[in-house]
Amino acid sequence: MPATPSLRLNLRPSRCLVAALALVHSLAFAAASIGLDGWQRYAIWALVLASLVGTLARAFLLTPYQAVSLELSEDGHVSWKNRDGKWREGSLGANQFVSPALAVVELRDDKDHARRLVLMADSLPPEDFRRLRVWLRWRPSAPRPKPE
Repeated sequence: MPATPSLRLNLRPSRCLVAALALVHSLAFAAASIGLDGWQRYAIWALVLASLVGTLARAFLLTPYQAVSLELSEDGHVSWKNRDGKWREGSLGANQFVSPALAVVELRDDKDHARRLVLMADSLPPEDFRRLRVWLRWRPSAPRPKPE
């Protein structure tokens, strides 16, 4: 049975992340416009547009497999609820990034597949984002198994 969650978070779409993604895709679109001509320009435009649609769908938490809730436990156990309403179980990965404006959380499922959540400061209420940052920085790291 998993440990009692020490941190419960409900995620929301980040306007800052959406703006950053739109800016980067706009720059790629402009670079293709300036540097290419003919069919290559149109092919790159189509790829940039497809990438923009896919990344914005994930940033707005619209895809069925996108995590919308997290429960983090002291022992490294993590549960997350996807947009489709199903809860998944796993553990916290070894690679995390924490800054005042951004946190990247690596989740590993029972098949050891990695998924990374990019959480901007506006992805959570300010107090929850602060608690997440503190929890990721100061939680005791889980012991790693010794290689054989």
